[in-house]
Amino acid sequence: MRSLIPPVRALSFEAVDELLTNREIASQIHSDLRAVTAITHRRASVRDKRGKGGGGRAITGVRWRGGVEAGWRPELLVKTPARVAVDECLAMFSYAARGVSKRHNLLRLPQTEYQRIATAPLRRYADLVAQRQLVSALRGAAGMPASEVAALERRLQTHHRELQQALADTQQPLMLRALESMCARQAAVSGVGHSVLEGTVHRKPKGGGGGSCQVRLSTGGLLADVIMHTETQRERALKLSLGQKLRVKLRNVDIRGGRVMVELL
Repeated sequence: MRSLIPPVRALSFEAVDELLTNREIASQIHSDLRAVTAITHRRASVRDKRGKGGGGRAITGVRWRGGVEAGWRPELLVKTPARVAVDECLAMFSYAARGVSKRHNLLRLPQTEYQRIATAPLRRYADLVAQRQLVSALRGAAGMPASEVAALERRLQTHHRELQQALADTQQPLMLRALESMCARQAAVSGVGHSVLEGTVHRKPKGGGGGSCQVRLSTGGLLADVIMHTETQRERALKLSLGQKLRVKLRNVDIRGGRVMVELL
């Protein structure tokens, strides 16, 4: 039956990581946490071997803190066992939700970033609609008509584009400066002379090789143009799929022109 299951205790990522590493305490909570961590870590490792994950990388992304007046500063998010567990659990939920939507013919279930479904209904309206659709399907009730969901999805996409454009107009110069500074420090620390960033494929070239290739960086959600000098790079770009996670090498940050240029690794 439909029910609400509240958390027994709210835990931070740091607290869970400490519980997982502290072997002096044995309890049912510790056993459950370690079991979940083992499952999610194994799943992340398998996806990473297939080139779709990232389980072996230390950095999971960058969170931007601050504001327009105070300025933006990047904060690296280290992929600890707790973060891997949460990320993989959300991915497994989305996988199961897609199966439900397919069985119940919810073909236009609203989806958001990283192809996740209904994982943040408290802060994304599209996820709230998707979750209501899933609840209706699981209860055997009629969901929203496909035409209504399609119209809602178009409105959400339009609103999202307008919001992103408004944010870009005010925040992008500051975020580009922060990105340039962060990547300069990373290149200096790594000793390789360049910075490596993570992102997802936002646009890929067309079959004939025409069109540009763009990557949405995990760092602040900035769009970066992919530079392709050789035929090998163009062939690799054609094999990419939309939404695919990958790593790129930073080539240039043009603050005045508002562009970021990267190269495929």
